[in-house]
Amino acid sequence: MAHQVVRAALLLLVIVAVEASAPPPRGVTIGYATYQGTGCNYYNSNLFRSDDYTTVGFLLDGMVAATSSLAARRANCAISFSLHDPGGRSVAITKATVSGFADINHDSRGTYEVKYCFAGQTGTATIERKIEGPYVGSFKYTDDFLTVVSSECSNAVNVLNVKTVVRVDGPKALMGMDGNDNKFKISLNLRWSRCS
Repeated sequence: MAHQVVRAALLLLVIVAVEASAPPPRGVTIGYATYQGTGCNYYNSNLFRSDDYTTVGFLLDGMVAATSSLAARRANCAISFSLHDPGGRSVAITKATVSGFADINHDSRGTYEVKYCFAGQTGTATIERKIEGPYVGSFKYTDDFLTVVSSECSNAVNVLNVKTVVRVDGPKALMGMDGNDNKFKISLNLRWSRCS
């Protein structure tokens, strides 16, 4: 199955959703995304969003890391897109849920990392999770960002930068899509706050 996973195209689905406890923002716009990295580019990536702009998703082809060669051991994607709230609210990402598939032998490991920051502002929030071998199967983890970085309180357009890395180490390992739905998924929860 691991051999099939390496050959298959990987779709990375990044879903950004407003937390259920917060009212959905009105008038928020989410701009077009730019993509850069070994796991994504303009031609193999797609952006979709909900009609009320409370959800944005990304389909990225190529986020598979494998120990088959030195170059294949790491895949990355940097995504940038704008968020604009005419109401002047601040927004932060509080947690990330990541699911996918891993085939990791003894003495090997797979790692994924998600970082985000707002352009022109200080502070970067990071989560990282390692899966030690032996491990074969799907995984799904939800992690809180220990440091929460918020956008500015203004009517200005905020550019959100999200960076994702998948890497493997050791004699034999693969990390990528979940065999059940052929997607490596990252869901990011937004917290909207009114500015005083």
